[in-house]
Amino acid sequence: MTKTITKIVAALGIVAGLGVAALPLGSYAAAENVQVQVRINTTIGSVAPDCGISPNFATTATVAAGVLAESNCYISGSSNTGITINVKDTDGTVLGLTGYSDGFEGSTINGSVIPPINAQLTSANFSIANIAAINSGAGGWGYQFVTGSSTGNLAVNTTAVGGTATASLWNAITGTDVLVASSNAPTTMTGAAFNFRTATPTTQAAGYYSNIITITVATTP
Repeated sequence: MTKTITKIVAALGIVAGLGVAALPLGSYAAAENVQVQVRINTTIGSVAPDCGISPNFATTATVAAGVLAESNCYISGSSNTGITINVKDTDGTVLGLTGYSDGFEGSTINGSVIPPINAQLTSANFSIANIAAINSGAGGWGYQFVTGSSTGNLAVNTTAVGGTATASLWNAITGTDVLVASSNAPTTMTGAAFNFRTATPTTQAAGYYSNIITITVATTP
């Protein structure tokens, strides 16, 4: 079973919550394509967390360039055998957030892109200044997975994404599936989430920046 939903990262100025993606877990895998998008404006705005996933998109925040910001996609579900959680870039080729002037299918902004971060980072090191240094001033975006207060033995796959059993480091999206967390016992996910963070220079062109990633949650045998 595959479900596609659009998620918008309200970045570059404020923290904004994304939807709660409730994934039914049976004997099949549930895959979700998640669109990560930011809109850069010339002023700093604010937005309340948006937890809706219908009709397949969350609201876009009006925010400013040059400010660190974060958003998230919560995942809920349970299994009496265990759970695996994977993530990858959907098309496997364009890994950055591509800029558009007027939304999802708008005109591109002279090829403007927010690239993925090029190193695993702690939260403290994922800063505007550090991203500018390691990404040649181009800004960057990445994801982190946290287990929240999930029951069972759901744990981060630290070999693949670093960090601890409850929270990964910040990672760049890749074109191949990455196992970010798993369990091998009865598990209920509570507060489990993918966090998305974006850092850009103040010179970042205004517009919408987006990419689609696929999050797959499956039961273990």
